[in-house]
Amino acid sequence: MEERIEEHDVVALVRDFPNLNLKTGDKGTVVNVLSANCFIVEFCGSDVYTSVCEDFYTSDLEVVWKSSSLLQNSNMENINQIEQRTAFGLSK
Repeated sequence: MEERIEEHDVVALVRDFPNLNLKTGDKGTVVNVLSANCFIVEFCGSDVYTSVCEDFYTSDLEVVWKSSSLLQNSNMENINQIEQRTAFGLSK
């Protein structure tokens, strides 16, 4: 099953886009979901100033990092902090 691509996910290209000076494996961030199969992705160049912001299809991309994992980790950290405070009888 293919992973659903969401805003803020990091994706890698699965093919070259010579007209955009992008190669297979280049990584970018999804900045907008246009539809279930089309996304605006921003790629930054090695000089940090050059960037490409273009629309790509699901077939052009592979998810390498899910933004939801940050949220899940953040929630787990909050839960752990609450559990520790409770265990020691501390309030916020």
